Amino acid sequence: MSLDHTHVRPWRHIERRKSRQIMVGNVPVGGDAPITVQSMTNTPTSDAAATIDQI
Repeated sequence: MSLDHTHVRPWRHIERRKSRQIMVGNVPVGGDAPITVQSMTNTPTSDAAATIDQI
């Protein structure tokens, strides 16, 4: 059995925009803080209240 690796994206360096760090409760977010929570929502992110309700 041969594995076809042509569909695998090559590694690349992704540049992150600079941001300042804030605290959400006791969790640092932004700046040099690691990604703590990643979620997928189905609300417009411009609707912050609805998006936060889903997280």
